[in-house]
Amino acid sequence: MVAIKTDNAVDIVGASDYVGRDDLGDGSHYFGSSSAIEGVKSDVGAVAATECAVLILGETGTGKSVLARRIHEHSARKDKAFVDVNCSALCGELLRSEVLGHARGSFTGAVSDRIGLVEAADGGTLFLDEIGDMPNEVQSLMLKIVEEKTFRRVGENRLRKSNFRLICATNRNLRVAVTAGAFREDLFYRINTFHISLPSLRNRREDIPGLVEHLLKKMGYTEPLSDETMEQLTLYPWPGNIRQLQNGLERALIYANGEPLAPKHFVDVVSSTDAPPFTTDEAAVEAAGSRAAAGWDLGEIERVHILRALESFDGDKLKASEALGISLSTLYRKLDKFWGK
Repeated sequence: MVAIKTDNAVDIVGASDYVGRDDLGDGSHYFGSSSAIEGVKSDVGAVAATECAVLILGETGTGKSVLARRIHEHSARKDKAFVDVNCSALCGELLRSEVLGHARGSFTGAVSDRIGLVEAADGGTLFLDEIGDMPNEVQSLMLKIVEEKTFRRVGENRLRKSNFRLICATNRNLRVAVTAGAFREDLFYRINTFHISLPSLRNRREDIPGLVEHLLKKMGYTEPLSDETMEQLTLYPWPGNIRQLQNGLERALIYANGEPLAPKHFVDVVSSTDAPPFTTDEAAVEAAGSRAAAGWDLGEIERVHILRALESFDGDKLKASEALGISLSTLYRKLDKFWGK
């Protein structure tokens, strides 16, 4: 089955289409023998053959989408479709059409029937990536679909069924999002039947040397690294996790230009200090920059900034207000403004 790119939000692939993809679909994310990664392997072995909903938790770059495909590959649905949905891209006027599909003539531009992502996943796996970014209106829609496994295409009265296995992933703290009113509590409990937490690289440093050698070998570099170089790579916290590590190694090979890899080739990638992987200020800059470029208004940027601060302090409003540089009473007013809390 050939991968079908239906739009920016949905990718439908067959069970064999992700083998060897450049997203480290070969299993590099799970290379190692640390207790943290062995726990992930054990969880996958326990849940893959079941039909229960799975929630994958982990920071950006830890391999959540690859793990979802791995669960699908080891399930009874492996020969059916794997529908990969980027929830943050589900927005706009054609939202319901993307999720449910539509009938010809149901709206201007609907020149033919079209299946939606829910119907495309029938018999296979529906993977909702970054479900923590799913807009509120989609959450309400998805709750009913997840509960009943039924839907109607836009412009149709016919009730259709879709027998899909649900896997979700997020890099956000959904319990905090529920508390803030940004995520539906009933949907959270529906998707969280079984959860798997992917460890960050800084929480499994013992795997880094072997992982570095593994990735370099894939890139055609087989020379052993010096102790100094490997120590530098091991001590760095890798806030972007495996994805950042892979990119850093590729860049270092370019800088080396055939020379043996040395610390100087990683100077723009790592430092010797174990800096924290996340701060509210860094998150604010990143969130504001990307969302402003995408046309978000300032109110929406502020809402995301507040939510990220709450997540970083596990819902502690006092600490979040201090990190944001506002009073606790101001934070409560803003929570009431954005989420009615």
